[in-house]
Amino acid sequence: MLVAVTSCDKQRANPNKEFSLDRVSKFHKDNLVVSSSPVSKEIQRLCLAAGKRTEDQLLSKYYLNGGAMIWVSRNGVSIAADSLIGILRNTGQEGINPKCFKLPEIEKDIKAMRTLDIHSNDNMCLVAARIEYRLSRAYILYVAGQRFGFFNPHYHLNRLDPVNGDSVITARTRYRSLYDLPTMRPNSTFMHEAMAKATPDSIGSYLRQARPSTKMYGQLCRMLSEQTSAEARQKILVNMERLRWRFSKYADTGNRFVVVNIPAYHLYAYGPDSILDMKVGVGSMKTKTPMLSSEFEYMQVNPVWVIPSSILKKEVAHRAGDSAYFARNKYDIIEKSTGKKMEPTHISSAMLASGNYRVVQQGGPGNSLGRIIFRFPNNFSVYLHDTSNPGVFNRAARSVSHGCVRVAKPLDLASYLLGETDEWTMDKLRLSMGLAPLTAKGKTYFREWKQKHETVKEGEEKPAVKPLLSLVKTLGVKKPVNLYIVYFTIYPDGKGGMEHWPDVYGYDKLVWQNIKDYTL
Repeated sequence: MLVAVTSCDKQRANPNKEFSLDRVSKFHKDNLVVSSSPVSKEIQRLCLAAGKRTEDQLLSKYYLNGGAMIWVSRNGVSIAADSLIGILRNTGQEGINPKCFKLPEIEKDIKAMRTLDIHSNDNMCLVAARIEYRLSRAYILYVAGQRFGFFNPHYHLNRLDPVNGDSVITARTRYRSLYDLPTMRPNSTFMHEAMAKATPDSIGSYLRQARPSTKMYGQLCRMLSEQTSAEARQKILVNMERLRWRFSKYADTGNRFVVVNIPAYHLYAYGPDSILDMKVGVGSMKTKTPMLSSEFEYMQVNPVWVIPSSILKKEVAHRAGDSAYFARNKYDIIEKSTGKKMEPTHISSAMLASGNYRVVQQGGPGNSLGRIIFRFPNNFSVYLHDTSNPGVFNRAARSVSHGCVRVAKPLDLASYLLGETDEWTMDKLRLSMGLAPLTAKGKTYFREWKQKHETVKEGEEKPAVKPLLSLVKTLGVKKPVNLYIVYFTIYPDGKGGMEHWPDVYGYDKLVWQNIKDYTL
């Protein structure tokens, strides 16, 4: 209803005396009328047609459970939408393809709504619903992608290697677990937090905070801007994606921590002012070393090796009865139920494979674990340890183990983990590992011990000294030192540069196949 208001001022002409309903008739077209009910119904329809991505499902849950509209109100489209679109237009700097956010469609609808330029086959309710839903989807996809990654490593990497090498994949197929880093994933809490931040005052800082802040991520962004090769860009983008899997900001903490980078075949022990770098051997393609994080607890010197059942069945059981083989490798056969040591000649292959016996390699020289093992809690029974075959570190490709990590400088790693410790403790460790002592006290101790224990075997000109195995058995790690076993095919070299490494397990290809639609 129009209301005409007259004035008592006869000297002032009424500027609206020619005003008529025809002049505002376009504002009363049916397709320009906005009502909350049809807008909500259209948003619900879009939600029900959403894809299976976690972000889509969380967004659908938000709106279907009565979540408030964020971008569209009686005042039109919020200016927070302009801030969002401005950032999404520039995501190419980080290798994220703006097309995945459907910006042209969103901007077209916003322009139509703001200018009331709605085509006859469309209506304002549908436009408002599309703006609301598509803006929310673009927003959540970007924030979740930057905070959690566009690839779900838990899902994909733990459905990669079938147990027993099954060639036919079924719903019941069991897979080896290869990824056990405590990686955050988007959930309802994140969803509500993100929607609460979609305001003109908060959205800009929230979007910037979603971006990985590590130095390495910045270096990769710069490398991406300088690279034109499709293959090189792909490798950079895959490693940028890995930095979005937020399990710990280990690279920027400044604390002492250890990183094993599988493709590099290297271990990096970080300190406040230095980096201890050493070669490692990792699991073979069939027995991959899993990605995990943990905390070193203690180290055992001259450990015994209880041979895992998988190795026992595949590599040892068929040697049953061969007493020379068991003696040469210092293997003892133990009956589990009684703890009794059994004679190899009394044990058949079937008995060894039955699970009723364990085979234990004696500690000391020649043990497959070497002279020291570094223990930390994990779900795979894998550890860092020395090796009786140091020649492996002369190879370029060192995917050689059954999953554990063999370290080239075990004494250096032990010293790093012990931190500030007395020289006598280190000398006792050296002596127990069959190494020469460095201190005067250690040299005196070893000389007296040697004189006491040296024996002469028949036919030998020089005395043979028994290994000094029990001077140190266990050493605890007093100050917490975190361990991260990761997989980066581009990684800092410790001198400010970046080194490239081969994709030894083929993970780069898997990640790329799942993120290529979101990259540029």
